Amino acid sequence: MKFKLNDSKDELPFKQEGEDMKDEVSSKSSGDSFFDKLFEELMNKRENSTNAGIWKILEEVKSTFSYTPKIGIVGDSGIGKSSLCNALFGREVFPTSGGGQGCTREAQTKLIQTDKGKFEITDLPGIGESPEWHDEYVDLYKKHIPEFDILIWAIKADSRAWKQAIDAYKELTCELKSCPIVFALTQSDKVNPSSKFCFEKMQPNEKQIININSVKERVVAEFDVALEDVISVAIVLDEETGDYKNYNLSSLVTRIVEVLPNKKKKSFTREAADENITEETQKKADKGFWDHIKEFAGDIWEEAEPYVKPLLGALSGKIISQALSKFKFW
Repeated sequence: MKFKLNDSKDELPFKQEGEDMKDEVSSKSSGDSFFDKLFEELMNKRENSTNAGIWKILEEVKSTFSYTPKIGIVGDSGIGKSSLCNALFGREVFPTSGGGQGCTREAQTKLIQTDKGKFEITDLPGIGESPEWHDEYVDLYKKHIPEFDILIWAIKADSRAWKQAIDAYKELTCELKSCPIVFALTQSDKVNPSSKFCFEKMQPNEKQIININSVKERVVAEFDVALEDVISVAIVLDEETGDYKNYNLSSLVTRIVEVLPNKKKKSFTREAADENITEETQKKADKGFWDHIKEFAGDIWEEAEPYVKPLLGALSGKIISQALSKFKFW
C-alpha cells in the first residue's frame, strides 16, 4: 500500500510584489471546535491499530476539511463584484461602491478569517476598464490564475462591451486548464424589461428570463464555454437590515461545487453563506469530501473506516448528520 504524501498547505504565502495588495480580516473565533476535540480523541484511539496508515488518513481528513480555498474573481469595476462576493460569503469581503476600493490595476488579495476556517479571495481588475493596459492585465491574470482553486468571471448582464474580455479569455487557455471557471452574469435584474423584476421575491419575470437566457447563450457562443458554467445572478443590499438579498446565488454555489475537485468542494461550502447552499449542493460537497478520503485511503479503507466515519457528523453539517442513518457515501 502506498500513500500519497499530503503536499498541500493550509494557505499560500502572500507575495510581496508591486501589484499585490494583501489585507486580512478577522472575525471572532468560536475556540476549540467539536471537530478538533473529536479528531484528538480519534487520534488517541488509532494507537490501537497496528497500521500506521490510519494516522495519515486521519491527518488527510483534517487537512482536507481545514483547507483554505483560494478564489479569484475578475470583472470590470461597477458591475457588482463586491456585492457578489459579500453576498456569496455572507460578510463584507470588499467594500461596495463608495467604500474607497476604486479602480485599480493591481490584484487585491484578502485572507478572510471566519469562525469556521478561512478563505483567500483575489479581485483582479477587469480588462475592459483600460484597454491600453490589455497586455499588462493578461500577464497579471496569467500570474494569479494558477494559484486559484476557482475563478469567477463576472460580466454585467445588460452590457455588450465584451470584446476586450473575450480577447483576454482566449489568451488564457493554458492557465485555465488547471483552474475551473464559472461565469457570473451580474445585475441580471437590469436586463430588459428591468421594471418587471420583482425585488420582493428577487425573481425576474418571464420576459426577463427569456432575455437573460439569450445573454447566457451569447456568452456560451462568444467565450466558447458550456451553458451550465454561465449563471445569472442579482444582488440587492437591504439598507434597513444591512443584509443582502439575491437571485440565483445558490445556483452559482452549486456549479462551483460541481466543478471543484473532490478534495476542495467541502472547504468552499464551509465558507459560503448558509442561505446560498441547497441541501443537494451540501450532499455533493460531502460526497466529494468522502470520495476523496476513500480514494486516499486506498486498500486499507475498511480498516480506516471505523476511525474516519465518526468525523462525518462533525464535518457534514446538520443536513447530512440528520440523514446519516439513511444513506452512506461509500
